[in-house]
Amino acid sequence: MSEEFGGTAHVDAGGALRLWRELEIGASYTQVGRSGTALVTGAVPHPLDTGRDRTAPARTLSLPHRQRATHVYAAWRFRPSGMWSLAFSAGPTYFNLRQGVVANLTASEAGGPPFADVDLRVDSGEHTRNGVGFNAGLDVTVMLTPARQALKLGVGYFVRLTLGSVDTPSDAGAQSTYYVGGVQTGAGLRVRF
Repeated sequence: MSEEFGGTAHVDAGGALRLWRELEIGASYTQVGRSGTALVTGAVPHPLDTGRDRTAPARTLSLPHRQRATHVYAAWRFRPSGMWSLAFSAGPTYFNLRQGVVANLTASEAGGPPFADVDLRVDSGEHTRNGVGFNAGLDVTVMLTPARQALKLGVGYFVRLTLGSVDTPSDAGAQSTYYVGGVQTGAGLRVRF
């Protein structure tokens, strides 16, 4: 069995509080959802000829994959000018993974003698588990309103790397490890008060 998941758009929202000079602490929430495809194949022993396996036809199965992540971070902001700033951040990330899995495989005879063909039935299920990782990022902000206003508006762009792993149960009591996170980029509105 093999699984493939491609990249997709994400939702991200967060905020930060300045503690001292240019040191900030903050948190943000990210959610990514997509579906992947599992390709399932197998070999089934022949009921009469023990030296000959029969190949079951390949089956594809759509599996949901959703990652929720809460990023907690400390950041240091550099302000080369009054209009724009640059912040470097790092901290832990708490992941919640909902993963579709192949739950059951059933092989059956596709006919009578000579028992050359088999059918394969594939059932899916879901696991939801938590894991911990880390994040490191860069944020560039350009403020569009004057600094003397109480409510300041701007735009920004961020790049964040998040990495973690989540273990889910699999057959015979073993565990499957899913590596979560990745590179995230985004642009959005910045509000300061």
